[in-house]
Amino acid sequence: MIYTISLTGDLGSGKTTVRDIFAKNYGTTTFTTGELVREAGRKRGMDINEFSLFMEKHPETDREIDDALAAMNVEGRSIIIDSRMAWHFVRGTFRVYLSVDPLESARRILKAGRGSEHFESLEEAAANVTRRKKSERDRYLALYGIDRDRLHNYDLVLDTTCLSPERTAEIIAEEYNKYVSGLPRERFYLCPKRIIAGCADEDGDIVVSRDGDSFTLVKGARSLREKIDEEIVACAVIE
Repeated sequence: MIYTISLTGDLGSGKTTVRDIFAKNYGTTTFTTGELVREAGRKRGMDINEFSLFMEKHPETDREIDDALAAMNVEGRSIIIDSRMAWHFVRGTFRVYLSVDPLESARRILKAGRGSEHFESLEEAAANVTRRKKSERDRYLALYGIDRDRLHNYDLVLDTTCLSPERTAEIIAEEYNKYVSGLPRERFYLCPKRIIAGCADEDGDIVVSRDGDSFTLVKGARSLREKIDEEIVACAVIE
């Protein structure tokens, strides 16, 4: 099976681990811009946070990376591209966004203990996650007029808050196979415990409204209660 996938998402959502699982289990070639960015920062004596701020004032660093993406030819290749903007610049990919609750993101980053990311507390890590996400969003809006956080840009949005990396990779593969086969499939999957109940209609399928990293139930309260202990639930998202 040929898997041609562009993978992006929130910090700490498991992108790198999922990418590596695809390489091991499905024989896909991998390509990442993350290491290119980190290496560019190291050459300037900056960690990833300092270099993110630097890139805000030096758009040429983004354009160099994005131009390389736009020049990629993935036709007929089994490849998973771990990149912030490959979903936009690389044609012919299945566009996947991995979402994660900000606090869970911070916990994972703290646990990983990356050498370039030092935090004294969960709160400090969570604040950094929020700041970096906003920085990246603002940068791409300014450069290209594109909102990379808009979930409807993607073919699949998968919340990894309650998922293992292995299960995440399995679901992506399953949804990809449906996609290339033209079979009916869902587009948005969220961890049910992440959805704020609110004042929602009881009946119908699960529909949520999105405000930043928060998801509030609009419709389908009965369905959500029935599935509250599941890893993920399919839903419609209003942005």
